[in-house]
Amino acid sequence: MMIVNPLTAIALFDKCVSEGHKAAVHTAGASQLGRMLIRLANDHNYPLINLVRREDQRQLLMGLGAKIVLDTSRSDFIETFKGQTARLNATLLLDAVAGPGVGQLLQLMPDRSKAAVYGGLSLQACGEIDSIGLIFRQQSVEGFWLTPWLMKKSLLGKLGASNRVQKLITAKAFHSEVRARIKLANIREGLLDYQQRMSEGKVLISPGLR
Repeated sequence: MMIVNPLTAIALFDKCVSEGHKAAVHTAGASQLGRMLIRLANDHNYPLINLVRREDQRQLLMGLGAKIVLDTSRSDFIETFKGQTARLNATLLLDAVAGPGVGQLLQLMPDRSKAAVYGGLSLQACGEIDSIGLIFRQQSVEGFWLTPWLMKKSLLGKLGASNRVQKLITAKAFHSEVRARIKLANIREGLLDYQQRMSEGKVLISPGLR
């Protein structure tokens, strides 16, 4: 909450800008990290297409200031997604889910698009990667991990990223919702509950609770 998510949000947004992508797609729009990315995108007037699974999540993100939020459960999602990525020339897919969606979404995106997979919420291997897209449309798939990104930074670069996170947290620009606090004895139930309702907020384990 204080280190990994904020730094990952900064690293992913840095990837969007430093690699010259005019717009990007994020598959975990309603996550706590997703909300941080929305804030960074808004602060820099950067087009970010946020994907969610339900209408209430779409409404939530629109209320937080997200400019483009698409509900993947809608019947017109494929057509809308393809139109928005073409209009904005969104060539970077930031993916936290993995599974068959990686290939499915990449096929709908412009030529030379790249999928950067930084999570595996589906617990499935990345699938449905189109060989034609990889060869003739010059698309690609790669992994992203915060640790190598930090290791490539100089000492000043690391300090700069850390200071940036601290300022964003202090200014309440970066904020993680806490939905519940549980006793250590209830850890199993708490983890199962969190797994089903991740986008609603974090569940903290508080051993001191009675």
